Amino acid sequence: YAGSDTIDDVAWYKITTNSTGTRDVKTKTANGYGLYDMSGNVWEWCWDRYGSISSSTGASGVSMGDYRVRRGGHWNYDARNCCVSFRYIGDPFSRNFYYGFRPVCSAE
Repeated sequence: YAGSDTIDDVAWYKITTNSTGTRDVKTKTANGYGLYDMSGNVWEWCWDRYGSISSSTGASGVSMGDYRVRRGGHWNYDARNCCVSFRYIGDPFSRNFYYGFRPVCSAE
């Protein structure tokens, strides 16, 4: 999990929410980079395209495909689906109350 080997330290998921919805951000422990909520609570939409990957796939993921990657699991998923290694396929035109994204910008 992002920031701990113990999911309850860093993530809201099915067991800790009783499947009742999202929780306020920054209520669990941050990871080593100071980022909160990288596991659980809501799926994180990623720019990566979804496709088969291997140890030789570049950090930017596969180069072609219509679908995007979602990571991190969400409040109604089991712990195993909140691992940082778990990837899920997502249609970039769909929306749902358990999807989220993290806007970023370059630091100068």
